[in-house]
Amino acid sequence: MNEPKLDEPSESLVMTADDITIAVANWLPWWRYLVVPNVTLFPVSVGEMDIAALSRANMLYEVEVKVSFADWKADFKKAKWIRMRERGYDSYSPSRFSFAVPQDLLDTRGLPNECPDWAGILSVSARTCYDETRLSVKEIRKPRMLHRRPIALDRILELAHKATHRHWRRRLNGGAK
Repeated sequence: MNEPKLDEPSESLVMTADDITIAVANWLPWWRYLVVPNVTLFPVSVGEMDIAALSRANMLYEVEVKVSFADWKADFKKAKWIRMRERGYDSYSPSRFSFAVPQDLLDTRGLPNECPDWAGILSVSARTCYDETRLSVKEIRKPRMLHRRPIALDRILELAHKATHRHWRRRLNGGAK
């Protein structure tokens, strides 16, 4: 009789951006952060954040989810990266920033040359325990603090509004996005 294997790496799971987003949201301590997925705060030039996490001290932590190396490299051509390279960090920049990527991607390709040294790296891996696949997050590199300015109250309210609006829209539409 084949016994189920405990805590074995799962080779068959192809992680989606949603899988990684949920794993990172579960990894962040809920008592310390308001976590909102896929949100754009104004000005729009900042771009969409895959995960926006607001701390109790009103510091914004952004996590960008990448599922492929090509997607990761292409990300550095976005306006927000160009703006940050040219003008540095401003009041619209997160105070900390990380990339969340599948562990397999790091194992096979490593970090892109364009990856800034101040960006944190979160590795997401799948493990099977009693025939159930679980995703776990490991902080490979801590993000460096880019600035110590809390975000403005109007941006906090915008983030909270978008989070609650999305929640109620899904509830009222029977779970649809």
